[in-house]
Amino acid sequence: MSSRTEKSSRTEKDVFALPPVSQGNFYRHLDGGCYQVISRGKETETGVEMVAYIHRYPFEPMWSFRTAENFDEMSDGRRRFTPITIAEAEAMMAVDRATAQRNVTAARAARRAARSGPRP
Repeated sequence: MSSRTEKSSRTEKDVFALPPVSQGNFYRHLDGGCYQVISRGKETETGVEMVAYIHRYPFEPMWSFRTAENFDEMSDGRRRFTPITIAEAEAMMAVDRATAQRNVTAARAARRAARSGPRP
């Protein structure tokens, strides 16, 4: 069989496995979630710089991509994502998941409510 048709020994689970915490590159979202940047690169058609990252905690891990401009932007006078140490990421992930989810959800709701202003 040619290398194109040979079945890889890597499974989808392997490909999308979480990188080890020791790899670093952690960020705290302004609402309180913990994210790990995997790579930065350019979109091949447009040349727009992109960031590949994983939501690590407190919700289920999920791969995401956003423009570097959006990832690095300020929101409400604060950085959307702030770099943190591995120790800070580990401390965030040690908090009870349900409590952390409630805290992030409340922070997100408060930020969105403040941005939309008072309702008549």
